[in-house]
Amino acid sequence: MSLSSQLIQVTLELLVSVDLHKNGDDKEGLLLSGLDFLPDGRLVALDNKNKKCIILNELLQRLGTPYKFKFFPHSVVCVSHDEL
Repeated sequence: MSLSSQLIQVTLELLVSVDLHKNGDDKEGLLLSGLDFLPDGRLVALDNKNKKCIILNELLQRLGTPYKFKFFPHSVVCVSHDEL
């Protein structure tokens, strides 16, 4: 029996959500183009329109000052607790 012929039912549950708004130095509305999790549970999000990397806690609150790029980032991968 192939794996593709087996159906597995899953249920998704929304745990938390948040509307992210422009900050004072943002020129455009946010466009999140990449997401990944750090080992401690923090979320790393790339704001492609504003060339920023944003770190969010488990309640989706922004932490610290966003890292600003000179180019438009497209994706992110967390390789350790302090390397992206």
